[in-house]
Amino acid sequence: MVLAPLALVATLSASLVAGQTTALAAKRFNYTNLPYQADTDTGERGTQSGYNRCNATTAGPDSLCQTAIINSLDDFCLWGPQEAGGVVGNIEGEMVAWCTQGDKYGARTIPAGALQGVTFVKTPHYVQVTGFIDQSMIDIASDDDGGEMDPHGADNRGNPLGGLLFTQAFNGNLNSTAIVNGSAFTQVIQWHNFMGANVFCLKACDPSYEDDYAYCEHIYDRVGCNVNAPMDYKNGTYESCLGDDQLPPGVYVEGGVTSTFVQPPEGQVISTLPYVPFTPSSSSCTTFSSAELYVTASVS
Repeated sequence: MVLAPLALVATLSASLVAGQTTALAAKRFNYTNLPYQADTDTGERGTQSGYNRCNATTAGPDSLCQTAIINSLDDFCLWGPQEAGGVVGNIEGEMVAWCTQGDKYGARTIPAGALQGVTFVKTPHYVQVTGFIDQSMIDIASDDDGGEMDPHGADNRGNPLGGLLFTQAFNGNLNSTAIVNGSAFTQVIQWHNFMGANVFCLKACDPSYEDDYAYCEHIYDRVGCNVNAPMDYKNGTYESCLGDDQLPPGVYVEGGVTSTFVQPPEGQVISTLPYVPFTPSSSSCTTFSSAELYVTASVS
């Protein structure tokens, strides 16, 4: 599922599996002119199960939209199963977009009451939404500890296959933006989303930053939000803040010495971490009630 950070398209392409042409993270799309499917390849995992061209005709509880959005505290999507009782690790390649405003994006709507505490933060190099969720309400098995979605995967086709993420939080550039209602949608190249144990985190790294992959690392798939998106997780609180950048996932400083955590291989239990992840500070927070934010959400 995981690879080391890949900065060059040449490096990405060199590691592609047979039958695949271009890594998902190397593809560029315009939000107003998306293909039906971003992934047109075949391989061991088959073909893309959903679609990226989402609109009013695809919205609803059966939507297979695989284009997600992260804009603000009240406007974001998370990746969730297509059917009830899904275990993230088994179906990460088939996840679909569940959004706070699903009808707006041709996706599924996160049901009212599912989000039980949310913090949105904008930092110099990324935007992030974290919090608590009744994951069974977006079809994740209630006892599932979860896993990671990102635009890579062992075959570089992404999890989900062909899954795209866009935002209006960055200025972007002409190759990756589209103007919708006066605002630019930018394709997020590096991102990660962890879902499980009724906790979630989704981080979108600013593609104008040369080292955007550093904050949206995808090699720590077994240690969840605590390592990848350290924050003050507040159950029952809904807030939008400005914040400082975290340290890149896995990087820590002790006694003035900077070190990098190496995740143990599959099969080796991770009972504790050798460090306490640094929690970045936040400021200018505005607090809301869930009723104010998610009044349009309805049970799907």
